[in-house]
Amino acid sequence: MCSFKFENIDDLNSEDLAKGSYLWIWYADKIPPHIGFSIDGDYYSLKYNGKDFGLKYDKALHVIHSRRIPSLFIKINGLLSKQDVIERYGAYSSAKVEKATCLTPLNFLFGFPDCAQLSELLGCLQGENLIQQVAGIYLPLDYKGIPKYGIVEIQNRLRTLEDAKIN
Repeated sequence: MCSFKFENIDDLNSEDLAKGSYLWIWYADKIPPHIGFSIDGDYYSLKYNGKDFGLKYDKALHVIHSRRIPSLFIKINGLLSKQDVIERYGAYSSAKVEKATCLTPLNFLFGFPDCAQLSELLGCLQGENLIQQVAGIYLPLDYKGIPKYGIVEIQNRLRTLEDAKIN
């Protein structure tokens, strides 16, 4: 069951990621997926063990290709500045249980601070006509959208990752 369905998923043209704004959804078929963002070829992501901050998009994409990670790339319409992205991601050091997830900087960047899950953010973006295109790679043949999950699954995943880091 999906919490957000996509009408159409195009094949990815990776060179498109060098310009414009993209929401990256890693492990798009997993609960929960991981979310990052790129603007004009620079990639940003809040993770349990730190963050990617201004990483060149081709380096992030290389990880996806080398591990064949099912991923989506959502081109965003709108007037986001690289400075806004830098400020939002600069405010966090890492994802932390009960404090911040990979979604947190994006909620504030897009002006939807109450979105607790990716499906909610996608619904808000769609409602504002900010989704220009959806492209994907390594997705299962029957993939239709983001799997249904809740806040508990997000927090449990962060706890699991933090526990593994400690041990």
